[in-house]
Amino acid sequence: MKKNEETVKNLQHILMEYANIEVQTGLMRETTFVDLGINSVDFIKFIVGIETIYDFEFDDEDIQAGRFENMGELADFINNKVEESIKE
Repeated sequence: MKKNEETVKNLQHILMEYANIEVQTGLMRETTFVDLGINSVDFIKFIVGIETIYDFEFDDEDIQAGRFENMGELADFINNKVEESIKE
């Protein structure tokens, strides 16, 4: 399984565990926050879950509305952040 596909799968688990968002059909790269009906409180819980699991913090500009079009873009961002932290 590709790293980004694995990350998208992990995002589904983070959504369920931290934000209590049930994903009925499985998260896809193309899935948007609107598709999931995520509100601002759920979004913050989701971000906290990502930061906890992947051990990095989002910069403020990285969590602005519309920053990520879909889960695929978010997965790409996460993988880049993880790779950066490994290099440091």
